[in-house]
Amino acid sequence: MSKERFRAQVEQLCPRFAAISWGQAERPSQLARQLISMECMSRMCEPPAGADAGESSLSSAVSPMCRELLPLIRGEPGMATVTRSYRLACPEVAVPWSERPWSPSTELGFYTAVRPCLERICEQMLSPQGIPPKYCTLAADIAEGLGDVGAVARLRQRAKALQALNEAHWQELAPKEREVAETDQDMRVLARRWGEACAQGMSRYCESLAKYCSLEGSPPDVCPAENDAGE
Repeated sequence: MSKERFRAQVEQLCPRFAAISWGQAERPSQLARQLISMECMSRMCEPPAGADAGESSLSSAVSPMCRELLPLIRGEPGMATVTRSYRLACPEVAVPWSERPWSPSTELGFYTAVRPCLERICEQMLSPQGIPPKYCTLAADIAEGLGDVGAVARLRQRAKALQALNEAHWQELAPKEREVAETDQDMRVLARRWGEACAQGMSRYCESLAKYCSLEGSPPDVCPAENDAGE
């Protein structure tokens, strides 16, 4: 296949991927680029069920490339790798998805599924110590990769607002004290999520929450009261 024909095919099947690859659009965040690439690979290498003959022949034209690329990507530990960094904050999503066989569409499906969890932490969770902006940024990057322009703007604005609150609260802290405050802020968010996962029957996260509460002196805004824990 000539370069010209390949480019035309990519532009037809994957207009967003083509735009960022050939300088026709601003480069998105790294995670967004990853998702845009996965979307393109899914369209080019995973013909949809019930595809008509024209679509099937279009996909088969690039199947040699797919046969070379997909095994390289599958050489990683698959969905276990994709989901690893989300297991602490969104275990009820990440753990089940980690057990699925990897494919471009499965990776896209996971990020679609985990995005609401990140958005809920960003926009709805309340904590006396505040919320780390990184959850808003992650949700915004995923929204960008999935093409939800309106959500990107909203989530990035929320990230800026949370960062401004943190700066105001921590402006008098020494660098080491700020590092401790940032860690405490994030751990309280994670502990809340472990409590929610525990309530859904994920016993591993009951243990994680118990360890956190034991080490941190059972902060009442995070840890269940003793009589609740015994029920």
